[in-house]
Amino acid sequence: MRSDLRIQTPEDNHIEVLKSLIASGDLSVHGMVKASYALAKELDDIGAYDLAFKNYRKSAQLRRQHLKYDIADNIIRPTLVIQGANDPRVLQVESDELVAAIQANEVPVEYVVFPDEGHGFRKRVNQVTASEAYVRFLNTYLRGESPGE
Repeated sequence: MRSDLRIQTPEDNHIEVLKSLIASGDLSVHGMVKASYALAKELDDIGAYDLAFKNYRKSAQLRRQHLKYDIADNIIRPTLVIQGANDPRVLQVESDELVAAIQANEVPVEYVVFPDEGHGFRKRVNQVTASEAYVRFLNTYLRGESPGE
């Protein structure tokens, strides 16, 4: 596949074409996300940064709204999910949806959320709690021990 990525200029770009394509309503959600990201990139290239970031945010929000955890259908083994509620990279809502999808498939899932953490755990008490959750999970599902053993 050949890619013709180039920097757009105010004189030579696809901004109006992308805007009308997005406004047409003829695109699938996946197409809408791609077109919105493309529009944001072109706006960024010509220096319309406020509009570019607005479109990046809109694209990301649309993508998240329609993101399906199809992968959850393939999860057949017990799963442990540990989440920092303030994580800017992996949003808690995404972990919530993944856990719900795994539970809907009747696969055991343990979910630990630290309300005072972000991406990576800095507080010693949370590091210890997470480590205990790892050990408990592995003892239960690899060794076959009851959680209280």
